[in-house]
Amino acid sequence: SDVCSSVLGRVFGSDAEPPPDNDIAPYTDLGALFGPDLVEAYHGADLVFCPSWYESFPLPPIEAMACGAPVVTTKDGTEDYAEDGVSAVVVAPRDIKQMAAGIIRVASDPEFAFRLSVAGRERAEKFTWARAVEGLEGIFDSLREAGRSSADQSLLLTSASAGRGGPF
Repeated sequence: SDVCSSVLGRVFGSDAEPPPDNDIAPYTDLGALFGPDLVEAYHGADLVFCPSWYESFPLPPIEAMACGAPVVTTKDGTEDYAEDGVSAVVVAPRDIKQMAAGIIRVASDPEFAFRLSVAGRERAEKFTWARAVEGLEGIFDSLREAGRSSADQSLLLTSASAGRGGPF
């Protein structure tokens, strides 16, 4: 409970409920952040909490990891980069008790938070736009080759069937 009473929340990116001055979990609303301001917020965070019901590849957790912040996030969509207890604390979506336990674990154990910060940053560095483009180009190349193979087979089948029963 000492950890919870000393947590100062800073929220950005959406209209959060309850209001910032509530009695349960007061926070500072940073508004919408972009570029250097977002990086500064991630760098200044003791931990970043990114809950989601589902996203295919949410960027805020990996952005925070790239900035060296320990992350508590939900599992759906983060499987490629968030490994529970290694690069992040990963909890089930909609499970408030797991979320609270994850936040308390990181906030109350500075050594664990540091290990998450280091491993999270290392993991995030593997995900670059250049690598994503290379992967996408590889997929397109495979599809192109598969299309050529299909087209070649189709052409061969068409030629073979034209020779059967034809006028020659």
